[in-house]
Amino acid sequence: MRARFGAVLAVASAALAYACGHAASPTTPTASSSRAAVSSQAGVTPPSPAAVSAADVSDPRGEWNLTTPAGLPRGGCISLADISGNHLDWTVQATPGHAHPILMQGIVTREERPDCSPLDRGGERPQMLQVKGGGWTFAATEEGTRTISWPTEECTEDGGRFKIDVMVKRGVPSIGDADRESIELLVNCGFFRKR
Repeated sequence: MRARFGAVLAVASAALAYACGHAASPTTPTASSSRAAVSSQAGVTPPSPAAVSAADVSDPRGEWNLTTPAGLPRGGCISLADISGNHLDWTVQATPGHAHPILMQGIVTREERPDCSPLDRGGERPQMLQVKGGGWTFAATEEGTRTISWPTEECTEDGGRFKIDVMVKRGVPSIGDADRESIELLVNCGFFRKR
């Protein structure tokens, strides 16, 4: 029994020494090591650490990375003056070896009143945003990047305000909070023009 306990202690000490030398911080395990541990317990081979950096993905389970337009918040209200350029782009990158299909959605809803309050009655009929680089779905293990885009000309032509909803979710039978990531941004044009 003592020999067995000593062997277990030696293995545990070696693993701890290795983890301390390779973890992002000595007291907190990295998300990639946690994901690898969960994946190996579930019988799924995790992607190689070189292919996926946990610090670079927004999905807690490591299947995609959703990034917002540069310099803008993940939600809330902005004005047209906060936008540099003629469009807003959200990018979705599928991580190598992701186990599930990844589904994306991007819609925009307009309302005439220019301010930052929530939309009354839901606004006008929602419209689909544009997607570049492929379709609205990644198959399991399919790699690539999609760009979901909203042109600012909609604001300059019509005024009012635009509520932009971008969602990425895992294609699983029962979708829980950990299986989706949503961003809601309101763009206040600052004026209104009748169409």
